[in-house]
Amino acid sequence: MSGIIPKEDAQAARRWQPPEMDSAARTAVQPPLQTAGGPPTAQQFEAVYAQAEAQGREDGRQAGLEQGHREGYAAGHAEGLAAGRAQAQQERETLQALLSRVTQPVAALDAEAETALVALALELARQVILQELRTQPEALLPIVRKALAAFPAQAGAPSVRLHPLDLDVLRNAAPDLESSGVTLLADDALQRGDLIVAAAAPGQTATPDRRWRTRSREAVSELDLRVEERWRQIMTRLFEEGLQ
Repeated sequence: MSGIIPKEDAQAARRWQPPEMDSAARTAVQPPLQTAGGPPTAQQFEAVYAQAEAQGREDGRQAGLEQGHREGYAAGHAEGLAAGRAQAQQERETLQALLSRVTQPVAALDAEAETALVALALELARQVILQELRTQPEALLPIVRKALAAFPAQAGAPSVRLHPLDLDVLRNAAPDLESSGVTLLADDALQRGDLIVAAAAPGQTATPDRRWRTRSREAVSELDLRVEERWRQIMTRLFEEGLQ
Protein backbone atom coordinates (compact mmCIF):
# COMPACT_ATOMS: atom_id res chain seq x y z
CA MET A 1 0.00 0.00 0.00
CA SER A 2 1.48 3.38 -1.03
CA GLY A 3 1.62 6.38 1.36
CA ILE A 4 0.68 8.81 -1.46
CA ILE A 5 -2.95 9.98 -1.51
CA PRO A 6 -4.52 9.79 -4.95
CA LYS A 7 -5.40 13.07 -6.60
CA GLU A 8 -9.13 12.40 -6.62
CA ASP A 9 -9.08 11.73 -2.87
CA ALA A 10 -6.95 14.75 -2.08
CA GLN A 11 -9.61 17.12 -3.37
CA ALA A 12 -12.11 15.79 -0.83
CA ALA A 13 -9.72 16.02 2.09
CA ARG A 14 -9.92 18.90 4.60
CA ARG A 15 -7.18 20.50 6.64
CA TRP A 16 -7.09 19.37 10.31
CA GLN A 17 -7.70 22.07 12.90
CA PRO A 18 -7.13 21.69 16.64
CA PRO A 19 -10.33 21.77 18.74
CA GLU A 20 -11.45 25.06 20.36
CA MET A 21 -10.99 25.28 24.18
CA ASP A 22 -12.62 27.92 26.43
CA SER A 23 -10.72 29.98 28.94
CA ALA A 24 -11.80 27.80 31.90
CA ALA A 25 -10.59 24.65 30.23
CA ARG A 26 -7.34 26.33 29.27
CA THR A 27 -6.94 27.56 32.85
CA ALA A 28 -7.66 24.07 34.22
CA VAL A 29 -5.12 22.32 32.06
CA GLN A 30 -2.46 24.99 32.48
CA PRO A 31 -0.46 24.94 35.69
CA PRO A 32 -1.25 28.01 37.77
CA LEU A 33 2.32 29.08 37.98
CA GLN A 34 3.29 28.22 34.39
CA THR A 35 3.19 30.55 31.42
CA ALA A 36 3.77 29.84 27.83
CA GLY A 37 6.90 31.92 27.88
CA GLY A 38 8.66 30.82 31.12
CA PRO A 39 8.55 30.70 34.96
CA PRO A 40 5.79 32.51 36.98
CA THR A 41 6.15 36.17 37.66
CA ALA A 42 6.16 37.97 41.03
CA GLN A 43 2.59 39.18 40.44
CA GLN A 44 1.45 35.61 39.95
CA PHE A 45 3.15 34.58 43.23
CA GLU A 46 1.47 37.48 45.05
CA ALA A 47 -1.91 36.58 43.58
CA VAL A 48 -1.57 32.95 44.65
CA TYR A 49 -0.40 34.01 48.14
CA ALA A 50 -3.27 36.48 48.51
CA GLN A 51 -5.77 33.82 47.44
CA ALA A 52 -4.36 31.29 49.92
CA GLU A 53 -4.35 33.90 52.70
CA ALA A 54 -7.97 34.83 52.00
CA GLN A 55 -8.99 31.17 51.95
CA GLY A 56 -7.18 30.54 55.22
CA ARG A 57 -8.81 33.56 56.80
CA GLU A 58 -12.26 32.37 55.69
CA ASP A 59 -11.62 28.85 56.97
CA GLY A 60 -10.47 30.27 60.29
CA ARG A 61 -13.52 32.49 60.51
CA GLN A 62 -15.87 29.56 59.89
CA ALA A 63 -14.07 27.41 62.46
CA GLY A 64 -14.20 30.25 64.97
CA LEU A 65 -17.91 30.72 64.36
CA GLU A 66 -18.59 27.02 64.89
CA GLN A 67 -16.52 26.89 68.09
CA GLY A 68 -18.11 30.08 69.37
CA HIS A 69 -21.55 28.64 68.64
CA ARG A 70 -20.75 25.47 70.57
CA GLU A 71 -19.28 27.36 73.52
CA GLY A 72 -22.13 29.86 73.52
CA TYR A 73 -24.71 27.05 73.42
CA ALA A 74 -23.03 25.24 76.32
CA ALA A 75 -22.81 28.44 78.38
CA GLY A 76 -26.40 29.38 77.58
CA HIS A 77 -27.63 25.88 78.42
CA ALA A 78 -25.85 25.90 81.79
CA GLU A 79 -27.12 29.38 82.60
CA GLY A 80 -30.67 28.48 81.59
CA LEU A 81 -30.55 25.27 83.64
CA ALA A 82 -29.36 27.15 86.73
CA ALA A 83 -32.05 29.78 86.27
CA GLY A 84 -34.70 27.08 85.84
CA ARG A 85 -33.62 25.32 89.02
CA ALA A 86 -33.66 28.57 90.98
CA GLN A 87 -37.15 29.39 89.70
CA ALA A 88 -38.41 25.88 90.52
CA GLN A 89 -37.03 26.17 94.07
CA GLN A 90 -38.69 29.54 94.53
CA GLU A 91 -42.02 28.23 93.24
CA ARG A 92 -41.75 25.20 95.54
CA GLU A 93 -41.14 27.42 98.56
CA THR A 94 -44.07 29.63 97.57
CA LEU A 95 -46.32 26.58 97.20
CA GLN A 96 -45.26 25.23 100.59
CA ALA A 97 -46.04 28.58 102.20
CA LEU A 98 -49.49 28.61 100.58
CA LEU A 99 -50.19 25.05 101.70
CA SER A 100 -49.18 25.85 105.26
CA ARG A 101 -51.59 28.78 105.31
CA VAL A 102 -54.32 26.58 103.85
CA THR A 103 -53.88 23.71 106.32
CA GLN A 104 -54.14 26.00 109.35
CA PRO A 105 -57.79 26.94 108.71
CA VAL A 106 -58.51 23.32 107.75
CA ALA A 107 -57.16 22.11 111.11
CA ALA A 108 -59.30 24.70 112.88
CA LEU A 109 -62.33 23.59 110.88
CA ASP A 110 -61.59 19.95 111.76
CA ALA A 111 -61.56 20.82 115.47
CA GLU A 112 -64.80 22.78 115.16
CA ALA A 113 -66.42 19.97 113.16
CA GLU A 114 -65.34 17.42 115.76
CA THR A 115 -66.80 19.53 118.57
CA ALA A 116 -70.05 19.98 116.66
CA LEU A 117 -70.21 16.25 115.93
CA VAL A 118 -69.76 15.37 119.61
CA ALA A 119 -72.44 17.87 120.61
CA LEU A 120 -74.80 16.45 118.00
CA ALA A 121 -74.19 12.88 119.16
CA LEU A 122 -74.82 13.86 122.77
CA GLU A 123 -78.03 15.61 121.85
CA LEU A 124 -79.21 12.60 119.85
CA ALA A 125 -78.42 10.29 122.75
CA ARG A 126 -80.28 12.57 125.13
CA GLN A 127 -83.31 12.71 122.85
CA VAL A 128 -83.35 8.91 122.58
CA ILE A 129 -83.23 8.60 126.37
CA LEU A 130 -85.95 11.21 126.81
CA GLN A 131 -88.17 9.42 124.33
CA GLU A 132 -87.53 6.15 126.11
CA LEU A 133 -88.35 7.71 129.48
CA ARG A 134 -91.60 9.11 128.10
CA THR A 135 -92.72 5.78 126.70
CA GLN A 136 -91.15 3.62 129.42
CA PRO A 137 -90.60 5.66 132.59
CA GLU A 138 -89.20 2.60 134.37
CA ALA A 139 -86.34 2.28 131.79
CA LEU A 140 -84.02 4.09 134.22
CA LEU A 141 -84.52 1.46 136.90
CA PRO A 142 -82.23 -1.24 135.39
CA ILE A 143 -79.40 1.29 135.17
CA VAL A 144 -79.88 2.25 138.83
CA ARG A 145 -79.90 -1.37 139.99
CA LYS A 146 -76.72 -2.21 138.03
CA ALA A 147 -74.99 0.83 139.49
CA LEU A 148 -76.00 -0.10 143.03
CA ALA A 149 -74.82 -3.68 142.46
CA ALA A 150 -71.41 -2.38 141.41
CA PHE A 151 -71.23 0.06 144.32
CA PRO A 152 -68.46 -0.88 146.80
CA ALA A 153 -69.93 -2.25 150.03
CA GLN A 154 -67.26 -0.56 152.13
CA ALA A 155 -68.22 2.84 150.71
CA GLY A 156 -71.25 3.10 152.99
CA ALA A 157 -74.89 3.77 152.27
CA PRO A 158 -75.32 4.92 148.65
CA SER A 159 -77.25 7.92 147.43
CA VAL A 160 -78.72 8.34 143.97
CA ARG A 161 -78.93 11.81 142.47
CA LEU A 162 -81.10 12.41 139.43
CA HIS A 163 -83.43 14.91 137.79
CA PRO A 164 -86.57 15.69 139.87
CA LEU A 165 -88.90 14.23 137.22
CA ASP A 166 -86.83 11.06 137.03
CA LEU A 167 -86.86 10.90 140.84
CA ASP A 168 -90.66 10.71 140.89
CA VAL A 169 -90.62 8.00 138.22
CA LEU A 170 -88.02 5.99 140.11
CA ARG A 171 -89.90 6.20 143.42
CA ASN A 172 -93.05 4.95 141.77
CA ALA A 173 -91.26 2.18 139.85
CA ALA A 174 -89.11 0.93 142.75
CA PRO A 175 -90.40 1.94 146.17
CA ASP A 176 -88.14 -0.68 147.75
CA LEU A 177 -84.99 1.32 147.00
CA GLU A 178 -85.41 3.81 149.82
CA SER A 179 -86.59 1.14 152.23
CA SER A 180 -83.36 -0.77 151.59
CA GLY A 181 -81.22 2.18 152.65
CA VAL A 182 -80.71 3.94 149.30
CA THR A 183 -81.13 7.72 149.46
CA LEU A 184 -82.81 9.29 146.42
CA LEU A 185 -81.88 12.94 145.85
CA ALA A 186 -83.32 15.41 143.35
CA ASP A 187 -80.72 17.54 141.55
CA ASP A 188 -81.90 20.36 139.32
CA ALA A 189 -78.39 20.63 137.82
CA LEU A 190 -78.81 17.23 136.17
CA GLN A 191 -80.60 16.58 132.88
CA ARG A 192 -83.31 14.01 132.25
CA GLY A 193 -81.63 10.61 132.07
CA ASP A 194 -78.59 11.68 134.11
CA LEU A 195 -77.68 9.57 137.11
CA ILE A 196 -74.97 9.82 139.80
CA VAL A 197 -74.55 7.19 142.51
CA ALA A 198 -72.42 8.31 145.44
CA ALA A 199 -71.56 7.65 149.06
CA ALA A 200 -70.21 10.34 151.33
CA ALA A 201 -68.90 10.59 154.81
CA PRO A 202 -71.07 12.41 157.33
CA GLY A 203 -71.23 16.10 156.54
CA GLN A 204 -69.91 15.64 152.97
CA THR A 205 -71.78 15.68 149.68
CA ALA A 206 -71.03 13.82 146.49
CA THR A 207 -69.24 15.78 143.79
CA PRO A 208 -70.65 15.44 140.26
CA ASP A 209 -68.73 14.47 137.15
CA ARG A 210 -66.51 11.79 138.76
CA ARG A 211 -65.95 8.13 138.02
CA TRP A 212 -65.68 5.62 140.88
CA ARG A 213 -62.96 6.91 143.16
CA THR A 214 -62.26 7.22 146.87
CA ARG A 215 -60.76 10.44 148.17
CA SER A 216 -58.90 10.08 151.44
CA ARG A 217 -59.77 13.51 152.82
CA GLU A 218 -63.47 13.46 151.97
CA ALA A 219 -64.04 9.69 151.80
CA VAL A 220 -66.42 10.13 148.86
CA SER A 221 -67.07 7.52 146.14
CA GLU A 222 -69.05 8.34 143.02
CA LEU A 223 -70.23 6.64 139.88
CA ASP A 224 -71.02 9.13 137.12
CA LEU A 225 -73.76 7.80 134.87
CA ARG A 226 -74.83 10.99 133.20
CA VAL A 227 -75.90 10.70 129.57
CA GLU A 228 -72.68 12.36 128.39
CA GLU A 229 -70.51 9.97 130.39
CA ARG A 230 -72.45 6.90 129.28
CA TRP A 231 -72.11 7.98 125.67
CA ARG A 232 -68.35 8.38 126.11
CA GLN A 233 -68.11 4.88 127.52
CA ILE A 234 -69.99 3.44 124.55
CA MET A 235 -67.84 5.30 122.02
CA THR A 236 -64.64 4.26 123.81
CA ARG A 237 -65.71 0.63 123.79
CA LEU A 238 -66.59 0.76 120.09
CA PHE A 239 -63.25 2.38 119.31
CA GLU A 240 -61.32 -0.24 121.25
CA GLU A 241 -63.22 -3.04 119.53
CA GLY A 242 -62.44 -1.47 116.17
CA LEU A 243 -58.71 -1.55 116.94
CA GLN A 244 -58.75 -5.27 117.72
